[in-house]
Amino acid sequence: HSAVENGQLEMVPLLIGRGAKVNVADRSAGWTALHLAARHNFTDIAYVLLENGADIDGASRQDGSTALDVAIRKNNPDVARLLLDRGAKISETEWTSLHVAAAGGFQELVELLVEKGADLECKWSDAGRTPLFEACIHKHVNVAKTLLSKGANVNLGIRNKAYTPLHISAQKNSPEIIRLLLD
Repeated sequence: HSAVENGQLEMVPLLIGRGAKVNVADRSAGWTALHLAARHNFTDIAYVLLENGADIDGASRQDGSTALDVAIRKNNPDVARLLLDRGAKISETEWTSLHVAAAGGFQELVELLVEKGADLECKWSDAGRTPLFEACIHKHVNVAKTLLSKGANVNLGIRNKAYTPLHISAQKNSPEIIRLLLD
């Protein structure tokens, strides 16, 4: 873990060659070396780990996060793309990968996730907040524009469909997003 944490690319294959296990989790959060590479956007290290059997969808003990979840939360599109290209599963339940990217305003990640098949209409919790709703809450105009251009439904609301992205955009005083939603 220390070699990954410190970005020591040349040490990683050496340690693996000497018997280091790539899927061993740390004692605190239960993160593997791949989680750490994702956190620090060390794409080359993530590649080496994957080539040596790292569990691409391995979940942490603490909160069930995968390396892809970590890369998205930290807005690290290079590692996210590597993981997705190698077959990482996009989180599609509850607070999904696309919700996180939309709420964070991570335009490149939103585009990547949609390109890789993320569900535009997935709803978070009983409230039913969609990724578009998250973009509107946080006033991320470009993310809202991308989601709409990819087919996000402007009429999917929360609380029995009575509170839509248009409602939250009006409440948040977001005229640019309101114009997008009405077009």
